[in-house]
Parts: sequence; structure tokens; C-alpha cells
Amino acid sequence: MDRRGFLTLASAGVAGGLSLLGTEQAKAASPEVHPARQRISYELPKSETPRWAWTIDDGVSSASIATYLAHALRNPEIKFTYFVTSMYPSWKQNASALRELMQRGQVQLANHTHTHKDLRTLSGHGIQKQLLDCHHFLEDEFGVSSKSFWRPPYGFWDIRVLDAAAEAGFTAPTMWFGVFGTDSATTTANQLYGNVQKWVQNGRIVLDHANYTLGSKHFAQMMAIIRPKGLQMVTLTEAFPSY
Repeated sequence: MDRRGFLTLASAGVAGGLSLLGTEQAKAASPEVHPARQRISYELPKSETPRWAWTIDDGVSSASIATYLAHALRNPEIKFTYFVTSMYPSWKQNASALRELMQRGQVQLANHTHTHKDLRTLSGHGIQKQLLDCHHFLEDEFGVSSKSFWRPPYGFWDIRVLDAAAEAGFTAPTMWFGVFGTDSATTTANQLYGNVQKWVQNGRIVLDHANYTLGSKHFAQMMAIIRPKGLQMVTLTEAFPSY
């Protein structure tokens, strides 16, 4: 299955089955289950405040990142959690705005590995190196730790991947419940609007991408759909303070 197909299935709810595989079946398979296997998040914890998390992966497009950050600088209610693929130069190119928004509490940086490889294909050492290389980049460039939140490339994981990641200190694997479709150059503006309307709901972790400029070109229209929903935007550290 290609990446776009997986994201479509995951947003339709198939990912919920993966979440169960990471908990109940894992417990049955092993008497000693690492806590990370029980902490795969597809949605936010219950809250009296209606809220959602806008998560953005990869970082191929520096222009996309820059435009989103510019909107956030003008609108303090906007908050993003970026899952950084650290090989892309866009993160250094936008470092100044990222640092300012991090200080304001509007941006969180999390770990999406260094080169976006399918972690299931790597050795335990290879899995950890992908995560640690990204982690060290974020420490060196931004002075922050990317532990514990991380997202496996393509959303692909198995128990071995979770264990290797947890051994290196990455204990909060984070998935999503809904996608904007901005990982594809073929997504239209109307499709984007429909996805925003459908998936931005209370308690949702929603997946966006900083790989094309579709979202950045239509950011105002996206916000015109989002704001009437009356949902607070939160970073993952705000939603999961104990992680």
C-alpha cells in the first residue's frame, strides 16, 4: 500500500485497529509489555474544553512552513505541533520564527526521524539512530528535547519498532484521526476544505503536511472553516502534560 492509501485508510478509522494491536494483542503476546505499547495516541485525552491538535509532518516545503508560521505570529490562538524530518533544510531556514513561536507556546517540535525511512525495515540500532539523529538536531538547533513524542514515517510501526524507540527514550508514539490531504500534489482546494470540515472535531489529532503549498495558499479559507467550530488549538504537550 502506498503512503496516500495508508493515510486514507487511517483517517477512515482503520488506524483504530492498529491501536488495539499495540495494546491488547501485545499484552497477550508478552508478559512484559513496555508502557510505550500502551501509549499510542490517535486522539486527545478527554477534556471539558473542546479542543483539537493540528500536527504537521515532514517539512519538504520551506515556503509552506514559513506561511503557516507567519499566520501564527499574527494570531496567538493558532498552535501547531510539527513532526520534524530533520534532513530538510526548511527547519533551519525558518528557525527564527520557530524559536519565537516556541517561546510563546504556540509551536511544539516533535520527532519524525531524520530521513523518513520505514522503521520496520531497519535494525533496532537503525530505528534508534533515525530518532536520535532528529533528536540531536532539535537539541542543537532549537535547544529542545524531542522526547517523548514521535511519529513513525508513513504511520508504519510494529512492536519491535515501538520497543526500540522506547529503549531510546521515545515513549509517546503519536498517530492521528483525520488528514487534510496536503501530502499530495493532486489534492484540490475543495478537497482540502472538505477534509478540514470533516476532520477538525473535538478531541481529534489531525495530520497536515509541510510538503506542498496548498495549505499555505488557502490558509485563510481553512481558518474560516475552523474558527466557527469553537475549538481550542493545543500542542501535544498541553494535551498530554504527563508525557
